[in-house]
Amino acid sequence: MKRSLLLALCFLALSPLGFGVDKEVLQIKENVALLQGMMRDLQRSFDEKMAVMQTLMGQSNEKINQASQSNSQLSSGLAELQRSVQGSNANAAQKVDNLNRQMQGLQLSLDELRMRLDRIPEQVLKLQSTSPAIPAGGGERSSPAGPSGFPAGSSTTSPPPGGALSQPAPEMQQMPQEASAQPAPTTIELGQTKDQVVAGLGPPVKMLKLGNKDIYVYENLKVTFLDGKVSDVQ
Repeated sequence: MKRSLLLALCFLALSPLGFGVDKEVLQIKENVALLQGMMRDLQRSFDEKMAVMQTLMGQSNEKINQASQSNSQLSSGLAELQRSVQGSNANAAQKVDNLNRQMQGLQLSLDELRMRLDRIPEQVLKLQSTSPAIPAGGGERSSPAGPSGFPAGSSTTSPPPGGALSQPAPEMQQMPQEASAQPAPTTIELGQTKDQVVAGLGPPVKMLKLGNKDIYVYENLKVTFLDGKVSDVQ
């Protein structure tokens, strides 16, 4: 009897503890289920955001590739433009050099023509002073005597007092002397240096330079130097 009472008392004492444990377990299970649902929601949201991020990354990579292609095309276009500009500058510089050479050649031709034209009167004077006067008909002929015994065309004026005869015109006497008094031109030989030419002819009127050629222009002479030595005389 006592034993059965003790058992009943123990059962009554332990029954509230069992009911409390079951409630806590149920609450924990509910909390766990709620946490699992929240984890699933978080995982779903994370997956969606990762998908959006991957899409954005793909679009960004595509735009970066397009920008790189555009940059490479722009760089190639700039390089081609630079090459064309350099080629145009080189062609323009070459044309300017050719034009300068042509202008210098034309100037030399004009100077040479001017020297030849200036030389013509001197040559004419030399011819007049050195060549004898040739009468028409090819030789001397005796002129018929005039009424007073002198040849026809000769002056019949009587000599001045004192027996002095008339002298020829001073101009006719001085022309051969002036021609003979001209100094002999200085001889310029091939291979002479600039100093030798300047020592013989004096400083030039004009100096021109064409590449490795130097041209000294005098009034009646043009001396061409090649590598500092006389190569041509005109």
